[in-house]
Amino acid sequence: MTRARRTEIQREATRLRARCQREGNGHEQTAGVLRAELPELTALEAWRLALGWSRA
Repeated sequence: MTRARRTEIQREATRLRARCQREGNGHEQTAGVLRAELPELTALEAWRLALGWSRA
């Protein structure tokens, strides 16, 4: 995966996470949405993004 694609995924995941928070979804539901919308994410990455954690 290229650096540009990873940045694009990060932006999209942030947008999706914000939408899920507005809808009142929990972390598990958010991770599911991320996996559905961004199929190249692993389960671990989806959870990390759903929780708002950085890679560090």
